[in-house]
Amino acid sequence: MQVLGLITAKNDAWVLPWVAPRLSSSVDGVVALDDGSSDGSADHLAAIPNLVHLFRNPPGQAWDPEHDLDRMMEKVHEVRPEWVLLINSDDLLDARFAAKRGDLLGRSEVGRYHFREITLWDGMTHHRVDRPEWYHRSRGTTPYLVRYSPQLRLVNSYHKNWRRRLLRSVRNSVATGVLRRTLPRPSSKSESWSGKLVHEVLWPTDHLDWTNQIFEGWTGTEVELDLVRVHYHFADMHEAIRKHMTQAVSSAIKQWRAPYEVSEIVDWAARRLSTEGMVLEPVDPSWGVLGGPR
Repeated sequence: MQVLGLITAKNDAWVLPWVAPRLSSSVDGVVALDDGSSDGSADHLAAIPNLVHLFRNPPGQAWDPEHDLDRMMEKVHEVRPEWVLLINSDDLLDARFAAKRGDLLGRSEVGRYHFREITLWDGMTHHRVDRPEWYHRSRGTTPYLVRYSPQLRLVNSYHKNWRRRLLRSVRNSVATGVLRRTLPRPSSKSESWSGKLVHEVLWPTDHLDWTNQIFEGWTGTEVELDLVRVHYHFADMHEAIRKHMTQAVSSAIKQWRAPYEVSEIVDWAARRLSTEGMVLEPVDPSWGVLGGPR
C-alpha cells in the first residue's frame, strides 16, 4: 500500500460526510478510530470504501489518547505502507492533493509534508487570517504526510516534556481539587516562583487539556506545501459554541474546578469564538470546500 490514512473522530457526524469521502479518495486505505461518539460518527467511518480497520471506544469511556494512538500505530505497522497521512475529523484535504500525489510521493529526499491550515469562519465562503497561532497554524499540526519507517511512532506533543506530564497529573488529581475548593484564591498572581506554581496548578488560565498528535521516527527533509487543510471547526458557529462550552465544562469537572470559577471557564472557552480584530478572506474555489451552512 502506498498511502494509509489515519483519522480519529468524536461526535463530528455533521462534517464527516464531506471529510471521509475526500480522505478515502486521496489515500489507498484508512484506519479510523471513533472515540465513543453518540451522533453516528462511527457509521460514517464504517462506510469508508477502503477502510482497513475501525476502532470503536464505548460511549462514556475515559479519554485515553496514548492507548488510542498505540492501537492505531500497531495497525500501521501491520500494513507497512510507504506513507502515512494523519488527519482530524473536521479537516478536509485540499482537492488538488489527489492530482499532485504522485509527484509528492516520488521525492525520495522528503520525509514529511505539511499542509497549510485554512479555518472556515461562520460558513463555507470565507476563512480567518488573523491570529495565526489559532486559525492558520502550520508546522507540527495535523494533518501531514510522513514517510513510513519501522521506527515510526504517533505520540502526544507533551510526550517528551516531563514537566507538562507531571503538571497534567497534579492538576487532575482529586487532592488538587480538594485544595482548590478549600483554599482562598489570591487576588493577584505572586511574582515568586512558588506563587506562580501554585497558580498554575490550582487556578490555571487554560481550562482545557489540549494535546496534539505528532509523528516521531521518520527521516528526511520537511516540506511546507501550498496545499491546504480546510478546518471546519468554526464553519458552523452553533456547533463550535456547543463543543467549546461542553469541553470546557467537562475539563473543569475532571479537574475539580470550584463552582465560583464557572464564569471564568465560560469566558475562556468563548475567547476562541471572539471576532475582535477579525480579518476574513474568501475561500479559493480550487481547494474544493464542500457543504453549506446548516
